Amino acid sequence: MVPIRLSGLLLGALICLTGGHATAAAWAPMDYLVEWVCPDGAFAGLRPCDGAMPRSANTPMLWRRHDWPAPTGYQIEASFAGAGGAPETIWSYPPFGAFAVENGDGGEVYGVGRDGTVIVTETQDGGRPGVLQHFVGPRCGGTGWLLAKGAPPSGAWASAVATLSDSQDPNACPPLDHAFTRWRLETMSIPFIVAGKAQTIKVLTLISEHYDGASLAASQHLERSFFGKGWGRLIWEAWGMAPPTVDLTQRCPGTSWSTAPRPGWQLEDCRYATNIVAADGGMTGAAFGWPQ
Repeated sequence: MVPIRLSGLLLGALICLTGGHATAAAWAPMDYLVEWVCPDGAFAGLRPCDGAMPRSANTPMLWRRHDWPAPTGYQIEASFAGAGGAPETIWSYPPFGAFAVENGDGGEVYGVGRDGTVIVTETQDGGRPGVLQHFVGPRCGGTGWLLAKGAPPSGAWASAVATLSDSQDPNACPPLDHAFTRWRLETMSIPFIVAGKAQTIKVLTLISEHYDGASLAASQHLERSFFGKGWGRLIWEAWGMAPPTVDLTQRCPGTSWSTAPRPGWQLEDCRYATNIVAADGGMTGAAFGWPQ
């Protein structure tokens, strides 16, 4: 079984690809992997504007995406194009400054293929402090950590069995595990808190599910990620057989897609990075300084 990360989630051949209904809109992965901001620093997903641009590593963060509950939750996330051009999502914990491994800070980096394939190439989180995990596979005949393959369908799932492992060496070729993966593109009603006020916003969203077995029936854990158009990664959920170890009542407001994939599964952890809080602009992706 491929390991499941309980804190957050390059290109190659895929097997067992299944179909669905073709999406009407052109698939532009970067629209879903990074935040789009207006010239005044506001999120374009809240207030459409002229001159909106994807967030870069040097764009000042005048508004931040905290998690729930209000006023500031427990964690901050940001999604932007890194210094090398690869999109990434970072997360940090109090005092919400530059990357500090002792705080559990980290993130995940994505790879985008010419055919629209999206993968997670590396991650770091509080579950393995100080360890930068690379999701290997493409150099070894596998896929890596798959999020989506080509234009996602709406109204149905597309799926594949990904082949991957994780290693501290990005060039390693350890034995590869199998991970059933499925994805779709849907307009979702997503709960937000904007300047302290709860509201629901409709967002075109890539929903991606990563299981720890070669099929849903053979799996015991699931990571589900929601990437909103113009927002980056908005929601992350972990599902499994065990009850949560912390109270998720205030952290997980839920969506219509936040359901157990099989009877008996329970929500074990989550992050809803949809609590929009004003900031002083002193932080940027480059200033955060991850990955090191």
